[in-house]
Amino acid sequence: MIRTEAEFLRHRTPFTHHTVDKMIESADLARLAAAPPAAELYRRLVKQGSWHVKNYRAWLLTLFEHGERTPAAGLLSEPWTELLDDLLSPEFTAWASEGLDRDVTSLPVTVGVFRYGEGDHQTVHTAKATKALHWVLHLNEDWRPSFGGELHLWESESAAAPALSIPPLGGTSVLFAPHASTWHSIGEVTAGGRFDRATVVLEYWQP
Repeated sequence: MIRTEAEFLRHRTPFTHHTVDKMIESADLARLAAAPPAAELYRRLVKQGSWHVKNYRAWLLTLFEHGERTPAAGLLSEPWTELLDDLLSPEFTAWASEGLDRDVTSLPVTVGVFRYGEGDHQTVHTAKATKALHWVLHLNEDWRPSFGGELHLWESESAAAPALSIPPLGGTSVLFAPHASTWHSIGEVTAGGRFDRATVVLEYWQP
């Protein structure tokens, strides 16, 4: 399902990050959308208040952590199992290592599915310093600008506006190595409750 012939593109502003287009074909995005994980498998995440490093509202389904698949991973449909198999395969990590010019094969990884419904968002933050790589893969094949939910990249936490806004278009992905200047956020979803913003997140951790 993952197109390991897809090319990693390196960008230097507002901070170093990579993008990959057409990481999943439209036909496979449709298969995933037709047989999604059951809603009751997700847990609600909400943090609000100035005392938090970041505020967010989202739903999370963890599929792989601590070196093994979670019980929820055993309840996935065939297309989703295929996707997870691909993401955990030696072929995938070899492709990622070559495209990033960085060996990720030995790094611990967590795989989760984040869904952002109406009004869900994430405020500006840099990501945890213990992460070696933060990788988001968008799954919504049809996403309109009016739906919000862009991944915003910022020059600084106090900037008046994001330096770059990346729409969550299906099959595209964005990845970066977190550090003190990797300021990013997720815009509020404004799809009128008709669509959720669906994203697979791979978190590679420092060894």
